Amino acid sequence: MRNGFILPDGYKKNILSTIGFEHYLRKINTGDCYMPFWGRVCDGHGFCAIALTPYDACMFSSLGRHGAFVNSVHWMSSLGKLSYERKIKFIFHDNCDYNTVAKDYRKYLIETNQFVSIDDKISKNENIRKMIGTPVLHHRIFTNIQPESKFYKKNGENKKLTASFEKRAEQIRKIKNAGLEKLYIHTDGWGRLGYDNLHPYILPPCPEAGGWKGLKILADTCRELNYIFALHDQYRDFYYSSPVFDMNKAVTKIDGSHPYCSIWDGGRHTFLCASQALGFVKKTYSELEEHNIDVQGAYLDVFSVMNGDECFHPGHKITREQSIKYRAGCFDYLNGKGFIMSSEEPAMQLLNNIALVHHGPYTLRPQENGKAVGIPVPLGSLVYHDCILIPWDWWHNWGIPKGEKGMLHCVLNAGLPYFHPFNENETELIDNDDLLNEIDKVKTLAGIQANLYNKEMIKHEFLGCYEKQRAVYSDKTVITIDLKNNTYEIGE
Repeated sequence: MRNGFILPDGYKKNILSTIGFEHYLRKINTGDCYMPFWGRVCDGHGFCAIALTPYDACMFSSLGRHGAFVNSVHWMSSLGKLSYERKIKFIFHDNCDYNTVAKDYRKYLIETNQFVSIDDKISKNENIRKMIGTPVLHHRIFTNIQPESKFYKKNGENKKLTASFEKRAEQIRKIKNAGLEKLYIHTDGWGRLGYDNLHPYILPPCPEAGGWKGLKILADTCRELNYIFALHDQYRDFYYSSPVFDMNKAVTKIDGSHPYCSIWDGGRHTFLCASQALGFVKKTYSELEEHNIDVQGAYLDVFSVMNGDECFHPGHKITREQSIKYRAGCFDYLNGKGFIMSSEEPAMQLLNNIALVHHGPYTLRPQENGKAVGIPVPLGSLVYHDCILIPWDWWHNWGIPKGEKGMLHCVLNAGLPYFHPFNENETELIDNDDLLNEIDKVKTLAGIQANLYNKEMIKHEFLGCYEKQRAVYSDKTVITIDLKNNTYEIGE
């Protein structure tokens, strides 16, 4: 589950709230369960179990009759049938720990040519190199929550221009002048009706924020300052209000009906069949290119975190596995044009097609400002630290166990830091002294990432207690963090 955890025998703390009343099927290779393996260790003996056919697989988590935590695999049908042989590989050891289990899966990826390092990705797209030692900034331009949305406030603010494109350009210039040399800028809410509206086609750019002219000013300013300008985008949620909406292109269930959702800002929508997504990607980015908008990165939301959508439409019938491959095609198309590609979380299904993710946190309950489920260990980093760039210390410490500092987990995992230069409303820059302190902090963290971005995390361990942890990297760098005293050390 997410970056990983261990459960000692008899461990019950925060477990009931994790799995529901009795059991919960967590879809493998998604945000539910990043990687298709689990393990068990007893007195040094143990095993690693790898689901070799993961696209229709779920991790079945439950409490047994006597309160013990039980893990196994449950397979869904594929287009209504068993369809193919389902496989699990078990690897047994006489002497092992959770590090061994994680390394078994990493070795499996390498042996089956499924392991793509960040250096491999840079060799195909040199622009990815710009992300080394680069802090990450998330900012929003325009919010416009529709009445059907879960987030709609009957007596509150639902429509807000956080900043115009030109104002953001001015603020970003001030950040550069304050001394931050490198920055990746993830831009939310830039489309016609703002954040999470009108997908999969959201052009022209938000008129309230300055339209095409304003977006070009922001993009050109980023290029001038040697900052990376990236856009948040979406090609799964298929909004009824979109100018390109066509139910004939939507995911179709076995009974001919369509999924429905109205949680997000844009209100009522179904899902776009992944087989149709690339056409809309090409439409959007060719139009941006025609208007000379200098986009350097693209974030295709939810693709990496959600399981594949099987579709029964007779004109575009696809399995979950085929759905994932169609999503991969969208990433590969833009990656081939030199874009730095990103998505939500580092699930294995699309890890090889992207360079950057939103976050790769630990599992909490609740996920924001909640307590850890089990005892967090960086299984993800042990497998793929040198394959994907992960920023830490996101919005409100999301994904970091309550009471712990995201900065320390950023250090331990040698990840990129998030940069927080705006006030709580994201409208204005923080005071100059606070801004300089924030710049100093992210420079230090980015420097650690720059030294270790392509190094394998070869071992993680606890030093007498959970609060004190150590990670060892393949270049012999040793990072020790103390979550109780909020300190860290880096040595060899």
